[in-house]
Amino acid sequence: MPSYVITQKCDGCKGQDKTACMYICPNDLMILDKEKMKAHNRDPQMCWE
Repeated sequence: MPSYVITQKCDGCKGQDKTACMYICPNDLMILDKEKMKAHNRDPQMCWE
């Protein structure tokens, strides 16, 4: 199952350089949209359990 972000709860880890989801998810699949301060999965097809 691909990772996903609950956008209503995501606060971009309060603007830190590397968010918790970016730290946990391998291969730099999670990225932070600094304008919206919301993280998202760059390529869900690359995820594995």
